[in-house]
Amino acid sequence: MKNVPFSLQPEEVLAVSSLLSKRLERDKEDFYRFSDCFNKDFLHQLSGSIEAAKLMEDTEPLRERLRQLQAETHLQMNKLQTLVDEFHQHLEEKEKDMVNYLDISLLSSSIAQNKVDVTITMLRRMLRRIDMLPVVSPSMKKYASEISTNFADISFLLNEKVKFTHQQEGALRDNSELMRTLWRMVESISNAGLLIYRRTNPNKAREYSLAELKNNVGIVSSY
Repeated sequence: MKNVPFSLQPEEVLAVSSLLSKRLERDKEDFYRFSDCFNKDFLHQLSGSIEAAKLMEDTEPLRERLRQLQAETHLQMNKLQTLVDEFHQHLEEKEKDMVNYLDISLLSSSIAQNKVDVTITMLRRMLRRIDMLPVVSPSMKKYASEISTNFADISFLLNEKVKFTHQQEGALRDNSELMRTLWRMVESISNAGLLIYRRTNPNKAREYSLAELKNNVGIVSSY
């Protein structure tokens, strides 16, 4: 049994299955005689799957939110780059002995290369090392506070991206399974209809052809 044709969108699968359901309801007595598989339970399952497909979760809002989070993360990383570069310049000019201790050059490089995971690890280590200092200058406190706030914003955005990514993956998985289930039913009805009517009623047989069904609902992609 084939999977849903990659060229068909969910709304197209729904259109084909809805049209086919009406034809099956019209010809159900012929299908009942053809096979025990086509019974009232089958019709009920088909109807339920079509209704479930109509209520299928729209994943576009999730995709849009992920795009927004990516853009916001990019802005925050740019802001972090500016803060770290300013902090680096301050240390070079005023507290040179702190440059190597805080690995500020390596941190700046990881941000520039958009190595988010490495950046987060280095930020945590830098802020921890600043906390361990017996004496911290006012300027260092200022930069550390600003960087810490920015770091919290980035961490929040990354957590949101993970959450929405999982939601998107779950919705896509559920939607895909629903479409596969519905399409398997479409194929079984189509195949049976062609067998039932190919000799006795060729015109009706054509009504169960997938190509004809797709044409009737305005789908031009090939199967």
